[in-house]
Amino acid sequence: LAFEYVAISDIKPGDEITVDYGPEWEEAWSNHTQHWQSPDGAETYISPQEFNEDPSIPIPTHDVDNQLMWENIDAWCRF
Repeated sequence: LAFEYVAISDIKPGDEITVDYGPEWEEAWSNHTQHWQSPDGAETYISPQEFNEDPSIPIPTHDVDNQLMWENIDAWCRF
């Protein structure tokens, strides 16, 4: 996902750049937050921040059938 922004005026050092998603986005977000339900297995979710803060947390690995033992983590490498 990439965005290209075009300034309609000069941007000076220290200026803050903001984005207005418009009323349609605000309405969609409000609808989403009012009706969202956590997915199955969410109670076992560990955030990346938690993993970073506590390196003793075991990272789930594959079982003998090569199935990821936790369904809510995707382990992959990109280089």
